[in-house]
Amino acid sequence: MTKALVFILVMGILLGLFTSLNFLLIYLIGYEAIYTGILILLLNMYLILKCYDKYFKVNITFKNTLFIGVPILFILTIINFLIIDYDFQGTVTYSYYRNGYLFHVIEESSKQFIPVSLIFIIIFAPIYRYLKKKKTGANR
Repeated sequence: MTKALVFILVMGILLGLFTSLNFLLIYLIGYEAIYTGILILLLNMYLILKCYDKYFKVNITFKNTLFIGVPILFILTIINFLIIDYDFQGTVTYSYYRNGYLFHVIEESSKQFIPVSLIFIIIFAPIYRYLKKKKTGANR
């Protein structure tokens, strides 16, 4: 259980920091950073599944996709939102929200988290499991 919690926290924080690097691309390439953001998100989904296979030495199941992949995506979106909300001058914009900043962070990150999780659970993870099963079945 603690091994899974460590995996969730470490992957969520690292992938959240990795995803927030896309915010810096906005200054370089402008609105085209939306497309790199989509690619980074797909890469994050792949990294979650690949690192799960390497760390636990087991293929990920649907249950583990829900209980491990979804919390990683939740942490990832919260860290990504907090870094984007930081204004690079040393101040955070939470003064606008007073005591409701935590709820604002959860609300704004859930606008990203819910669709990303659904895409991960319904589309990406089953395709990954199918291709992995087909690849290992062909090697036997």
